[in-house]
Amino acid sequence: MRAAASATSSPTQTFPSNAVFFRRFPVTKVTDAGETKVRPCDDGRLAGINRAVRVMTRVTLEGVGAYVAAVRELAAACPDVDIEMFSLDHADAFRQVASRPGPVTRVVVVADPDDDRLRYFRYHRLLFGEKASFLGYNALRRLLTAAVRRGLAVPLLGYCDDLFAPSRRGGRRALDDVLYLLSDVLGTTFRPEKTQASWLPGDSPAGALRHLGLDWSLHAGAEGPFLRVALSRSRRLSLLTAFDLMEATNSLLPGTADSLQDRLRWACSALWGRIGRAWIAAFRARAEQKSAFWDSTSGRLAPLTDHVRAAIAFWRTVLAPDHVALSRGIPLCPPPP
Repeated sequence: MRAAASATSSPTQTFPSNAVFFRRFPVTKVTDAGETKVRPCDDGRLAGINRAVRVMTRVTLEGVGAYVAAVRELAAACPDVDIEMFSLDHADAFRQVASRPGPVTRVVVVADPDDDRLRYFRYHRLLFGEKASFLGYNALRRLLTAAVRRGLAVPLLGYCDDLFAPSRRGGRRALDDVLYLLSDVLGTTFRPEKTQASWLPGDSPAGALRHLGLDWSLHAGAEGPFLRVALSRSRRLSLLTAFDLMEATNSLLPGTADSLQDRLRWACSALWGRIGRAWIAAFRARAEQKSAFWDSTSGRLAPLTDHVRAAIAFWRTVLAPDHVALSRGIPLCPPPP
């Protein structure tokens, strides 16, 4: 990424008339491995640039239902052939979209922790935190999945920067073909540590495929093959860790609430449905009320509401290690009606 930096202490510091200034701030996330990950985010809402973006077309992200339908369709078309699944993670996805030169000059403002001086960075790509960055990358993601579907006849699906596909088992041949087309031909890069494959039966050396906090595995049951979807142990522990931190500090920041509801919403679409979504409402409300986390009277973080505490208690019950709702079996060949 090209960027030019300069200190702000000089009184002669000048900027183009079309400059838009972004405040950069850290976003802390507890990963499924239990590690604390900090990534920079640029406030496109405060800069006002997000209000200038209009969504002209419908944004479509393939969810759990589309994943299950793709596996079922392949199982029905190839009943005598084993199936494999694989997943890919696009590296630095939301920093792949270049900005058009001219209308806007993006300037990021960062406070230097060493000397408390402000630093300015000029960027030539859409920033993480811009609405246009997500919309622009979504167009790129649709191009990548369409190229694989048309060129290799592999039903590649995508949820943001995470790609998933079932295929007929052939060792790593299908996965290697997809990586060759996307990386060597189209020039995209993927994280090798997050490239996974799993096949029928689920107790094969490949094991379960971990994708977006869920463990996906194929099994041969007495009534036919089935797909098992389960909340991963690491995702369960990361959610419980987030709840512990919320109760220990008696607070919930909007960014944390937004990340929490996203992770729970994806699991709900696979395991808990409407009952689970009803208990996400408290986190969604805190994420949308940007000023609700700060008590202007006391000058401190606002305490957790009764609604949030009730939601935490509910999710602690559901996320207990022996709870039956942590996994679900889906027949690949449903019985005829």
